[in-house]
Amino acid sequence: MDIQTENEMLWALKKLTVEEEGFCQPGGEYLYESLTNAYLTQKLSDTDKSDEYEAWLLALETTDGFDEVLYDVTQKVEQILYLMQCRDAYYEVPA
Repeated sequence: MDIQTENEMLWALKKLTVEEEGFCQPGGEYLYESLTNAYLTQKLSDTDKSDEYEAWLLALETTDGFDEVLYDVTQKVEQILYLMQCRDAYYEVPA
């Protein structure tokens, strides 16, 4: 994603209505529930059996507030995906 698109997405995120945020909430919750500490650890350490993997897993499991932050991040991801779909629909030319 280029800088202009990133800036447009960040601006549009600030302008989401309460209804749009509510529309995005179930998708964000699905994303949140699909993530596990083991999955994140594998992605962050780029391996599944190593000291680094074990270190990431233990850190994620014992970090206070991590679940709340992860929930907020997945909600924001869903909102960005929603805005991207809206933008794509806006630029589509009827056949």
